[in-house]
Amino acid sequence: MDNEILEILKRLETKIDDNTTDIKEMKADIKSFKDQFTDFEGKSANNHVEVINRIDNMQKDLNTMELVTSKNWNDIAQLKAVK
Repeated sequence: MDNEILEILKRLETKIDDNTTDIKEMKADIKSFKDQFTDFEGKSANNHVEVINRIDNMQKDLNTMELVTSKNWNDIAQLKAVK
């Protein structure tokens, strides 16, 4: 009877060791995932800021184009009036 209990305990110990190894591997995988996610999150935020800056610059360029176009139309109207 004692030998049977000892065998059961040895098998349980082996299973616990296997589970412990699996848990350590899962923890390493989770840490790796967190690191990748954090890196991606940082890059995504930087990309977001860069896109916003580009849109702002495009808006400024568009406003400048509108002003120049308006002045050109004004000059054309004045030239037509002189004719």
